[in-house]
Amino acid sequence: MNFSGKYLEQPLAQLLAGNALAQLMIFGSIPVITRLYPTEAVGQWSIALTVINVISAFSQLRTDIALFQASTDTERNALYRLGITAHIVLSCVTFTVITLLGWVHWASIEAGIVTLLILLAHGILQMSISRMAAQHQFRQQNLYRLAIAFLAYPGAVIGYYIGGSHWLLGALLMGNMVPLGYLVSTQQMSQIWPKNIFTTLKAHKNTGFYLTVGNLLASISDQGMVLLIARFYSSSEAAACFLAMRVCSAPLSLIQGALTPYNYRHFQDLYDTAQF
Repeated sequence: MNFSGKYLEQPLAQLLAGNALAQLMIFGSIPVITRLYPTEAVGQWSIALTVINVISAFSQLRTDIALFQASTDTERNALYRLGITAHIVLSCVTFTVITLLGWVHWASIEAGIVTLLILLAHGILQMSISRMAAQHQFRQQNLYRLAIAFLAYPGAVIGYYIGGSHWLLGALLMGNMVPLGYLVSTQQMSQIWPKNIFTTLKAHKNTGFYLTVGNLLASISDQGMVLLIARFYSSSEAAACFLAMRVCSAPLSLIQGALTPYNYRHFQDLYDTAQF
């Protein structure tokens, strides 16, 4: 089996380098953010990121993974549209339920609305980035990840000196909305609404439903502790728990974020050519 050429040298090196730079921007900015912004703002930011990560773990029905199994552009586009629609519907419903039941408390109505907007944009971008990887567009995927990381994290540091403590969630919103706006402007998101929903779901039910449940359980067990602490303790304890988890997962994220999309695409290519 040949692991040289297009399968290893350029794409993998680009993904590793791009992900390393993105992670450096994120983890280099976090200590500065925690010193600049008040504890309450960091706590609300931590809660918002946790809610976004937990809901995004199941809201796309794992169509972002099924994209790598699609053998034609028609099938890939159908999964893409289905994933975006499912994400919008399930995110809005879940977010409304957990807010009304008081499972998550927002500092203000504006903070809740901004978090919901970030959640919706984040899921659409995740689907788009997965589609890029499924189409071997690793360089384009890299650029989007770098743009998101720069605007959301170093952007929060810059934003503090521009507008004060309100910029922490604002930078996260900007980090998702600006790349999403570019996607829309370049017409890479045409024909969003799905067709043949049930046919698409049936064809990928094993990937979608099995991985959706598994991902949800893993996400809740992994990040649900932040929400529990925020529910019964103060925002400072929730922020400390969230930041500790981010620091501990940094070494794994550095490699996993680059290897996962590459492996999904590479293994599917080997399977399709009877080399797996």
